[in-house]
Amino acid sequence: MEGYIAKSPKVESLNTNPEGKIYPVLSHGRHTDVHVQMTHVARQVYLASIDTEERRLDEYRQNLTHAEERHQSAYEERVKALATGCLVCGKQLIDNGTIGLAGYFAQTSDLKVSGYIEEECFSGLVFRYFYGAKRTIESNDPIWDLFRESAQRSYFVLQRAPHTKNFYQQKLSFYRFDDDGLEVTHKTIELQEFEKKLLSKERSELFPLLEKTLFDEQGRLSDAFLMLRKVSSDLPEEILYDQNFAKFAATMAKVSAQLF
Repeated sequence: MEGYIAKSPKVESLNTNPEGKIYPVLSHGRHTDVHVQMTHVARQVYLASIDTEERRLDEYRQNLTHAEERHQSAYEERVKALATGCLVCGKQLIDNGTIGLAGYFAQTSDLKVSGYIEEECFSGLVFRYFYGAKRTIESNDPIWDLFRESAQRSYFVLQRAPHTKNFYQQKLSFYRFDDDGLEVTHKTIELQEFEKKLLSKERSELFPLLEKTLFDEQGRLSDAFLMLRKVSSDLPEEILYDQNFAKFAATMAKVSAQLF
């Protein structure tokens, strides 16, 4: 670019400009060398902008558009990979890419299965099989509220109990990790497909979940684990957004390092 803009002594000198004010050249510098020089440089900038086919703002806008397209494509791929029904009861939760009311997002560590679970289904399993509740805990029970509150700051993990790979009697471990991926609690139970009732046998409600996620072809617990995270019932898909999903994946990696 040709030309230059001289520095004005009026601006630099405290004697002539004691308050240190800076005045616009266009309005206060007419008929001065600075005004002529700035006009000359401004004209060059203007003519160069006309001759430029692609401006930096256009490039920036294109980059934003491409980034948004990548984010949207990644999000759509995650939605496509989801099981459409609740992983416990099978009730349809996803219809044409729209996610309905759900309480938890779940994904296996081998990334083969991901989906949602209704809050009542998961909480019911936890109270019944891992907390040993002797009665049915309803959603209006204070215990339910306490669990819901703690769940919002937790990750839950289901995995074959440590050192029981070849055991005939399968055992399942239930972990709770905090927001930083550090273990808080750990409980292990024996898996029984059928529970004895007074006059009959009833199939364990854990088995439909395990069959969809952790069981291998022989009906044995695999090496993978299932990690669950509480989601907003108003916006359950939020966990699939790039930043939230990246945090979920990072926590899963941290949990995996502790379990294996």
